[in-house]
Amino acid sequence: MPYIYSAAVEAARTGAPMMRALCVDYPDDPVAWQADLQYLLGRDLLVAPMTAPEGVRQVYLPAGRWVDYWTGEVLDGSRYVRVAKPLDQIPLFVRYGALIPVQEEGDTVDVPEQITLVAFGGGDATVHIHDADGLTVAVATRDGDELRVAVTGPKRVTGVDIVPVTGAPVRAVLS
Repeated sequence: MPYIYSAAVEAARTGAPMMRALCVDYPDDPVAWQADLQYLLGRDLLVAPMTAPEGVRQVYLPAGRWVDYWTGEVLDGSRYVRVAKPLDQIPLFVRYGALIPVQEEGDTVDVPEQITLVAFGGGDATVHIHDADGLTVAVATRDGDELRVAVTGPKRVTGVDIVPVTGAPVRAVLS
C-alpha cells in the first residue's frame, strides 16, 4: 500500500497516470508504443497480466535492467522475454535498483505506522513515500557490499530488505 499510495499522490501532482502504457515513460522507444496488455504501475513496477490460458506470454521490458519479482532473475531490457507463470502469479517486474516501500499484511488497509523498504538490486536510489503523515524520503547509497539508507520525514522506516539478485549489496544499514 505505501507504494500504491505514493504512486497515486505522484499521479495527482504530475498528471501522469498511476497505471500507464510503456510509451508514456519511454516515448522514444517504438516497441514501447506497441507493447499492449502490460503497463507500468508507478515508476518502478511493470505488470503484465497473463492473458494466455497456457500460462506463457511475451513481455516487453523497456530499456534498463528489470528484476522478475517472483524469481529474482535480473533481465536486460529493450527486448521481449518469454514469461511462463502459473495463473496465480501475475508477471511482475521491478526496475533494477528500485526501493519499494511496503507494510506488513493486516486485516484492514490503514495508514501504516511503520514501513519496510525492499531493495531490488543495489545502487543509488531515492524513494518518496507519501501518506497522511506527509512526505518521507529515503535515499540509498551503495558503499561496497553495503547499502546505506538515510530516511527523513515523519514515517518510521524500520528496515531494509535486500532481494538477493545479481549485483545486490550484502547488507543494509538504516540511518
